[in-house]
Amino acid sequence: MDQQRPEATPRHGEAPTGPASRLSAGAGTALGALTRAVTALRGARPLHPDGATLRATVVRHGSARATGARWLDEPGVDRGIARLSRSVGLPVPLPDVQGLALRLDGPDGPSDLLLSTTGLGRLSRFLLTPHRAPSGGAYGSLLPYRTPTGPVLLVAVPGPRVLPTGLEELARELATEPWHLRLGFASPWSRRWHAFGELVVDGPAQATVDSVLRFDAALHPLPGLPLAPWAARLREPSYAAARTHHAS
Repeated sequence: MDQQRPEATPRHGEAPTGPASRLSAGAGTALGALTRAVTALRGARPLHPDGATLRATVVRHGSARATGARWLDEPGVDRGIARLSRSVGLPVPLPDVQGLALRLDGPDGPSDLLLSTTGLGRLSRFLLTPHRAPSGGAYGSLLPYRTPTGPVLLVAVPGPRVLPTGLEELARELATEPWHLRLGFASPWSRRWHAFGELVVDGPAQATVDSVLRFDAALHPLPGLPLAPWAARLREPSYAAARTHHAS
């Protein structure tokens, strides 16, 4: 999967400080307020309002480049669900940022991974890209995860297969022919992506199209692979605002 600065870690139990910490906390508060405002205006979840909920299997073969994070380094199989959605909820066939959310079962509870369509380049991996269909582009994490050897971004790259744009049609097609995506990681500024596994998405897991399922990558981290502290602080207020709306 070859394609074209970690923050200091506070001691256990110690609150992170410094300009980066304050900046991410302030930006997170602003994003949380925006999420609440958009939710109140739309009367629904502000982003990814409807999604196709499908079965998901992650087959990890490990990576030639060790990171110290067992979910990336060690072989294994994870099963759970995947939710494919359109970010803004624009009507088909208009282009929209495509979303891919995973909830994987584990002995310590669920783990969530949230990906959206981005580029793969050193700069474009930080930019959201709209597509008409879920198969239109790669899915990146945008924000980094923390490993003992430094921060990494995650990516799921589909093959050349073209999928339907509508959620109902998408669920029906994947029920008969699974969708395969390559999984990889890279340090934020490295040109090279390192393959570590494959994601297989197939038939409906429950209701074909849902508007209620919620994911939280900060609350439900991947095994041994938490979000970078500043990234968790940036995202958590938005997650909290969405959870509050869901519970009301």
